[in-house]
Amino acid sequence: PGVFVAGDAKGIEEATTAIVEGQIAALTAVLRVLGHVDKAVEEREKLIRYLEQYRQSPLLSRSRAGIEKATIKE
Repeated sequence: PGVFVAGDAKGIEEATTAIVEGQIAALTAVLRVLGHVDKAVEEREKLIRYLEQYRQSPLLSRSRAGIEKATIKE
């Protein structure tokens, strides 16, 4: 609790996702400290949507395969 992990430390992907995850983690930390800030909420939601779409890109098919192999399923 209270620890934000982003980028290569959290999994197998690539630079763009690491950068966007870092931005999402930073905005989440801001919201935890300051409470609701409209601009931060909007930007965080925009980045989350972007990341979801980006991860569906054919360019990341190898990354998705690597994540699938490295993920422990319950």
